[in-house]
Order: sequence, then structure tokens, then C-alpha cells
Amino acid sequence: LLVESDDLAEQLVQVARLYSHSGTAKPRCPLCNGELQAVDKFSVEGMVPTYVWVTQEEFQRCPSCGLILWKGSHWQRIMAKLQALVMACPL
Repeated sequence: LLVESDDLAEQLVQVARLYSHSGTAKPRCPLCNGELQAVDKFSVEGMVPTYVWVTQEEFQRCPSCGLILWKGSHWQRIMAKLQALVMACPL
């Protein structure tokens, strides 16, 4: 992918539009870039905060470094900001 703009917001929009339509984006670990894998909720019991385990149903784990992730409030805020950028940017 050749990112065409020097503006961060435009860069994010270009990448988001490309990968949201192509279906080729695979979730990656923010620590080691390993490809995340969905895991059963019960397999992470005791490895995540109790509140998270109780309130979340879907978890992913990085097979390379073991990081466990879930789509909590931080994820929701990021997606809302990205959606607002996509709607506002004329690319």
C-alpha cells in the first residue's frame, strides 16, 4: 500500500477505506505484530481483569507473545474517531 498523504488523518482514512472494503485486514498484535487468534472466553479466565472477563464475550490472543486483547471501551472510542474521520475526509 502506498500511503499518498502526509496528513495523518488522511492516511488513516486511506488505510481504513482500503481494508474495510477488501476484507483482507487481519488483526495484529500491537506489541509484536503477530496475527491475533480468537480464543474461548474460558481459556483466559484469571488472565484478564475480573470486570473484563465478566463484561466481555470475545477475546483474542497473540500466539507469538501471549498478549490477550478484547474490544472494550478503548476500542469503541478508536472506532468512533476513525468513523468520524472517514465521514469527514473527501478522499
